[in-house]
Amino acid sequence: MKAKIRNLGTLYSGSELIGSRCSIAYSKGDHSRDINIRDTVPNLEITWVEYDGLLMAQYPVLCKISFDDLKFAGLIQGKQVQIDGVHYELRLLRGGLRDFPSPDDLWVREVWKAAEHIWKHEDLRCWGYRSPAPGSCSFDGVLTALTDSDSPIWTAVLPTDTRSETIGWRPVLEPVFEDPKLLLPGTEVSIRFSSGELVIGNLQEVNNYDIVLSNSNGYGKEGSCRHIGDHVLCIDRNTIRELRRMRRYGDGGCSGLQKMSGSILPREDE
Repeated sequence: MKAKIRNLGTLYSGSELIGSRCSIAYSKGDHSRDINIRDTVPNLEITWVEYDGLLMAQYPVLCKISFDDLKFAGLIQGKQVQIDGVHYELRLLRGGLRDFPSPDDLWVREVWKAAEHIWKHEDLRCWGYRSPAPGSCSFDGVLTALTDSDSPIWTAVLPTDTRSETIGWRPVLEPVFEDPKLLLPGTEVSIRFSSGELVIGNLQEVNNYDIVLSNSNGYGKEGSCRHIGDHVLCIDRNTIRELRRMRRYGDGGCSGLQKMSGSILPREDE
C-alpha cells in the first residue's frame, strides 16, 4: 500500500477564506466556531497525506490557535463536513501512550514505513486528543509531536487556552460512508444507524437493499435490522448513517470504530 499526496478542500472562517498554510496566524478576534474545511478552491487547497483511505494534513494549517478554540469549533473528536461531495469526519489527531499506542499512532508508523520524510513540520507541533490508557481518564489540551521517525505519541499536556506560534492545528479527515459494494467480502466495518446505534461485523453480502454482516456485535432499532443466523445480521441500507471500514495496523489497533485503548469515544453531538 502506498502513501500519496492529495490536494483537497479549502480552509474557511465563516464565509471568509483564511488560507491553508501554517504561517497563517489565528487571530483571537476570529470566530472560531466557524472554522471549517469546505469544497476545494483552486490554488487554495490543503495538502494531505492519504494512506488506506485516511487523510492527515501534511503540515499544520493554523498556528496560534488553542485547544479551547478547536473544542469550541467542534473539531476535537469529530465534526461532520462535506468536501467536494464526499462526507468526512474532521477531527484532531488522536495520540496514545508509548505502552498503549492509538490507532492514529499506528497509522502514522505505517505511513512512515511506506514513504519516509513525507511530513512537513516547519518546526511546529500540533494539538491532539490523547486516548486514555485502560482504567484511566482522558486528558484535554494534549500537545503532540509528529516526526519522521516516530508516531504522534503525546509529549505534554498544556493549558487548554495556550496559543503559540509553535503549536498548530493539523486536521484529520476520515470518510464516514464508504461504498460497501467496493469493499471485499470479509472486510470489518462499523455501521452507525440514523437512530444512533452502532454495529460492527464483517461484510458477508451486499445488494441494493441490504447489507449482511457476520460476526456481528450490536443491534439497531426495530425495523432497521434483523438476525438471520448466529451473529449474522441483515441491515436495511436505508437506515444507515455511517459506514466505516475498520483499519488495523501493527498490533491490531483499529480506527473505524473510534476505539481508543479499550474505550469507545462518544461523539460530541451525543
